[in-house]
Amino acid sequence: MPTLKDNLNSDYLGAFTHLLPKSVAKPIIVYVESEADISFWRNILQHYENSQVRFEIQLPSNTSLSKGKQKALHAGKEIFELMPVNNLGKYLIVCVDSDYDYLLQAYSEKAKEINECKYVFQTYSYAIENLKCYAASIHAVCVSATLNDSQKIDFEALLKRYSSIVYELFLWNLYFYSKKEEHHFSMSDFCSIIKILEEPKIDDYVTNVGKELLKIEHKVKQKLIDIEKRFLNRKNEVEILGNTLKKKGLEAENTYLFIQGHTIFENVVLMLLITFV
Repeated sequence: MPTLKDNLNSDYLGAFTHLLPKSVAKPIIVYVESEADISFWRNILQHYENSQVRFEIQLPSNTSLSKGKQKALHAGKEIFELMPVNNLGKYLIVCVDSDYDYLLQAYSEKAKEINECKYVFQTYSYAIENLKCYAASIHAVCVSATLNDSQKIDFEALLKRYSSIVYELFLWNLYFYSKKEEHHFSMSDFCSIIKILEEPKIDDYVTNVGKELLKIEHKVKQKLIDIEKRFLNRKNEVEILGNTLKKKGLEAENTYLFIQGHTIFENVVLMLLITFV
């Protein structure tokens, strides 16, 4: 029996638009990964609506896509199982988190297919959560929450420093991921090292933030020593990967945008902001 994904494609949806009055804006169906993504993509796409085009943002299925933090990490794969790239078109698009697919598209045929499809809109950062942590916007968030415009700490400088600390170790994680050798150093292993585990105390906020960063720096250096000892013959390959990914926008100072989003949002930025605000 034919399934939804066999029949529901852009051409099928486009045929219905011809039944609408000419004065009615033509609907473009936009599929996203989770309910939380709907408002994010609505805020972006609404600026492109006009008298001829409107977007209807929804989940591919009310029951098929998993909900909850852990299961949501796999939603990107599920959405393309439900709605393959070749079903997409000008009346049907998808908006997804990039995960590692944008950075490592040269190492995966599926990622390459997604990146080459003009009907797939993606975050380019790892996920929506990373964009919520965009350093230049954090001060405005603090002002909105506290109604106080005094800037006690330079969050842009702070996230640049944090990114520089974890950058080299992140490249190793990306390297093993690209080689399908995550068992050597998985994303979970990496994230466990780079988390801020304690909220900096407010009595001397700047100093205490510095102490937390030093703890992470120590753990990162220890892991780098271990990895480079075990895989010294691959260090040159990792450096080449780093140079390649600079063309994709990955720099030492903006690494936080490409690390797993939930870790950056919940275990780095929120840890710094909860006490501050």
